[in-house]
Amino acid sequence: TARSAGFGVNLSLLPNHGILVLFILMLIGASPASTGSGIKTTTFYVLYKSLFSFARGKETVVSKRKISDETKYKAFILLIFMVFMIFISTVYMLIVENISIDIALHEVIAAISNAGLNSGFSSSYNIFSKLMVIILMFVGRVGILTILASFNANWHKPQKSNISYIQEKIIIG
Repeated sequence: TARSAGFGVNLSLLPNHGILVLFILMLIGASPASTGSGIKTTTFYVLYKSLFSFARGKETVVSKRKISDETKYKAFILLIFMVFMIFISTVYMLIVENISIDIALHEVIAAISNAGLNSGFSSSYNIFSKLMVIILMFVGRVGILTILASFNANWHKPQKSNISYIQEKIIIG
């Protein structure tokens, strides 16, 4: 049910680790070309393979094919933007509505992943919280990369600059 089945779940019946697994499954979502949302199973797989390849100091290779840097960048941007939207929306829900953090997270993750799971409290939300949930559903369904690409008409072709900058190595971590 966490991957777009649309059944209702009473969170009070689930143990904490069950709720966490439910949230992760909703965040991952469905596979590409399906009507489900989330970051998609292939994006999750690219993230997984990229992290372990980086940890071993090797290229990201799947079935004897190299995963491009552009694909990895898109996957990480998608995940970071998704987590950022979940964080901001959850904080908003906690400030405006009188609900617990698990209910707020459930509502926000279910909305952005279009999982169809409802905690049962959404009918009592104020109009701005309902609008936020609607916007999250829209962004989740259309896709975060599509929304981001709408701000850049030439997203599919990198812009060449006449200026060449010196590459800087910044210490990370």
